[in-house]
Amino acid sequence: MEGYTTLKVKSIKKIEKRKKVYNLSCEPHSYYHANGILNHNCDSKYSWKDGKYVTTQSIVDYIKKEKPNGLIITGGEPLLQSVEIYKLITELPTDLPIEIETNGTIPPLKELMAQTNVSFNVSPKLSNSGNAIEKRINIGILNLFNSTRSIYKFVISNKNDLKEIEAIIKPIAIKPGKIYLMPEGITAAEQAKKQEYVIKFALERGWNFSPRLQVIVWDKKRGV
Repeated sequence: MEGYTTLKVKSIKKIEKRKKVYNLSCEPHSYYHANGILNHNCDSKYSWKDGKYVTTQSIVDYIKKEKPNGLIITGGEPLLQSVEIYKLITELPTDLPIEIETNGTIPPLKELMAQTNVSFNVSPKLSNSGNAIEKRINIGILNLFNSTRSIYKFVISNKNDLKEIEAIIKPIAIKPGKIYLMPEGITAAEQAKKQEYVIKFALERGWNFSPRLQVIVWDKKRGV
């Protein structure tokens, strides 16, 4: 389909440790290449099951018509489609703030890093995601993002995650103001159980606290 960027999905399988987490097996194997880098696991079923295919041009037309104050590109993993994203950005106003959310396993194109209106929200997967550390953490790539316009967001599932975060950021020397902690939870009640110790941990280190505001307001409702 001309104008569409697709990723074929072969199968979906549950991870036994955390039954809410899904991995995808992408043809022809359970891994795929993006920008010359070998990557594993596409993303959770929740992120794409209600999605739809749209053309790059339809996105451009919509943004030019609606004139938003900013654009957030998320996924899945957006940088799997780096070339198409770059094409999209070059068609948009140069003064439109654009944020690309990424798990930090794929290096951004130099062309993307050169766009002064583009920033990166880097959210490395922790062990609570059910993925092996060699699949989800690449210090070299995380450090590359640190050299450009970026922030780092960590989703907290339990108190053990906090030590893991410190171990990840130590060799990268990320400034405290660039680090955000978010309590995990797809309901307001789930977030509330964790947010007190997450806030405390962030304050003690000069980091930022960032709840999922849409969950607090709309709970599990989608499409808001």
